[in-house]
Amino acid sequence: MSGAVYDPGALNHRLRLQQKLETSDGCGGLTTAWQDVAAVWGGVIPSNPQSSAVAQQNQEIAQNQIVIRFREDVGSGWRFVLNDRQFEIKTVHDPDERRRYLVCQTQEQGR
Repeated sequence: MSGAVYDPGALNHRLRLQQKLETSDGCGGLTTAWQDVAAVWGGVIPSNPQSSAVAQQNQEIAQNQIVIRFREDVGSGWRFVLNDRQFEIKTVHDPDERRRYLVCQTQEQGR
């Protein structure tokens, strides 16, 4: 199987990688906060925008691929932040298993 080829020059967006932190609110519920883990360079590849009706309102969802250099600690449920945009990570995989790049399938809610 040939290795996936990504242009390192295409990793031209400075993204904040964030991890979700959930803490007890003292009343039986959870409080969610986001903590910056790292600032990384990544390529954002738009794909497959969708629109659906929720509570009689259109909700736009954009699916994107974000490619970054390989990291051990990235997981689904984390997110990338680019300016005012938030990309929730759905899946993470190493396309050629050579520990060079990570391809993250993400979902961005309508802005």
